[in-house]
Amino acid sequence: MFNIIKKLLPAKAPRSIASASSARLVDNIVRVQFITEAQIDQLSDYLHLRYQRIQKGELYTIAGHPPTNAPGIMEIDSAIILIAMEACATPEGIAEEALKKIMLCTFRKIGANISNLKVDDIKLTFQKTLLEEKKKTENAGWASVLSVIAISYLFGIDTRALSAENRVIFVDAGVKSAEDIADVYMAAKKIIGN
Repeated sequence: MFNIIKKLLPAKAPRSIASASSARLVDNIVRVQFITEAQIDQLSDYLHLRYQRIQKGELYTIAGHPPTNAPGIMEIDSAIILIAMEACATPEGIAEEALKKIMLCTFRKIGANISNLKVDDIKLTFQKTLLEEKKKTENAGWASVLSVIAISYLFGIDTRALSAENRVIFVDAGVKSAEDIADVYMAAKKIIGN
């Protein structure tokens, strides 16, 4: 599916994509050796605030309509946090372990019934998939690619079934969601200290 979505993207990214995916997201990265518990708590607070905005229908909307898969927003946002942490953390695996802790803390803050859930029970399949897509499209405006993937996932859109006219609308919605992605990425990097 991700290859199909990449084909939908315009050959030359509009200025709005370029500003969100390159100017805001490409910067000097200082590598860290660990992610502190305080940073994990701050990132959890940030996800909790995003959760509250999800409930109000404020994130990843198309023409004022919230996604049909609103819980998927947490998966998208946590994937973007993983991408930001991966860009900053040197030893491999640090970012994934930190994200599992962040998610567990966030679940507690939103009042989810997770009494038996442990960090090791949390699977990051979707988040790792988006991380791999980011790595594949790093030089081609990864935020725009991931934003189109996000819109497809959140609205349950099968891109193969779209008419040419609807593809333009779909890609435009993906472009607009790049701002949500950039906000999450920059907030995570700020908390990590980069």
